Amino acid sequence: MNTPIRQHWVPKVFLKRFAIAGSGKRPAKAWRFDLRTEAVSCPSLGGLAVKRHLYTLKKSLEDDYSIETDFLQRIENGIGPTLDAYANGDDVSTDAEHRSKMATFLATLWLRNPGAIKMQEDFTAAMIQSTTAAPDGTHVTKLDNIETVWSAEEWARFTTVGPDGMRQRFARSIVSLAPEISETLRRKPSWRLARADEGYFFTSDNPLIVKHPEAERWGLGTEGVDITIAISPRYALYLGDRSTTSEGQVLALDKGVVESINYFTLTQAKAFLMSAHPFDDVLDMIQSVKQR
Repeated sequence: MNTPIRQHWVPKVFLKRFAIAGSGKRPAKAWRFDLRTEAVSCPSLGGLAVKRHLYTLKKSLEDDYSIETDFLQRIENGIGPTLDAYANGDDVSTDAEHRSKMATFLATLWLRNPGAIKMQEDFTAAMIQSTTAAPDGTHVTKLDNIETVWSAEEWARFTTVGPDGMRQRFARSIVSLAPEISETLRRKPSWRLARADEGYFFTSDNPLIVKHPEAERWGLGTEGVDITIAISPRYALYLGDRSTTSEGQVLALDKGVVESINYFTLTQAKAFLMSAHPFDDVLDMIQSVKQR
């Protein structure tokens, strides 16, 4: 088996629905808009949203690839039929198995993004700022009204982590946090599939649109969070906490709503956008957002 050194944070099983199909030995490709340079390219899916050793754990004798090969690949191998159903306009959210698989996929898609490393760094900095040292060497932190007592050894391990240690902490958090977040998503009362009757959706290197109408600090599993994700150029999935009597019915969206979802996809993107179209007809929107 090849060593999985190059590891995707947006998996190809998701990206291929925004791709230009390949043929023969030619691989599938997707249009890529670089938000920093404004360069447009059309690389193969293998070159999109990928980093070397993003989830690799360093062990004393050899590298450990189990997060990539055992945990994430298992989820990716099982999500294809669910994504296919949504992309074909079949809202399978009422099916328990499809719903559970999709909830797990969305949770890990959020957690595995390398932008979460910066979140880990910010959280560590906030904990250090909130700490009070006791004479016996223990430390007490209070963040969001949660008080934690750390032994001297625990505090040293937590605060003396270098860049690669922070990356490994991020990688381990995918496995530890995914079950609870996926269960929260699965239980959300409103799952709706929406269809773009005019225009099309694109995606990004950070595909989930996550919003909370009130809270200043929140996570994917926080009550009240609304989640939208484009599944394909024509279909998007919405998860929310407001109950609906029309679950299972596909919602038709006009061009204005499609553009609003693309707008939020753009504002959530970290570095680039991806599409089956070359972005010519959305450049004005991209420029208006970048100038804000």
